[in-house]
Amino acid sequence: FDGIEGDRLVVFMRGGVKELEASMELYDEVGELVAASESMGRLARIGAVSLPSTGKYTLLAKDANNNDVGNYFLTMRYANEPECVELASCETNSEVHRLETLAAVDVYTVECTEVGQSISVLLKEVDDFLEPHMEFYNPRGRRLLSNDGRDSVSFKNVKLTELGVYSIFVMD
Repeated sequence: FDGIEGDRLVVFMRGGVKELEASMELYDEVGELVAASESMGRLARIGAVSLPSTGKYTLLAKDANNNDVGNYFLTMRYANEPECVELASCETNSEVHRLETLAAVDVYTVECTEVGQSISVLLKEVDDFLEPHMEFYNPRGRRLLSNDGRDSVSFKNVKLTELGVYSIFVMD
């Protein structure tokens, strides 16, 4: 894929079979390792890595032990590119959304127009299959908070310290 210097990339991989232990490596166009995933069994994550230069990048998705094969699901998002995401509702009522595929990431944005504003977000499962995970990024694409849980996760009264568009990543 083509990358632009300074873009902050987040990549998620989920093995489609239980034997596949997800692992990823990101290389620049000269073959230098830029980032390696945090792996947790069938799940792997490269989080908010800042691309060091503009050019071609290669993402290697593999089994961590190089001894299993199978389907996998992959999602890439830019943490500092809010124009590619949905806008979050600022209403206090609940909205139901659906992650359509394994390793899917839904991204919502909230614009801070005044330093010191605060935000609270609650993510709850509506069936027994979701293990909710949420990440919160500032306007420069730096991850500020990460939270996962069994039935629900939340960020409560988080003070926004700079103007701009914040991103909320929601995933299983």
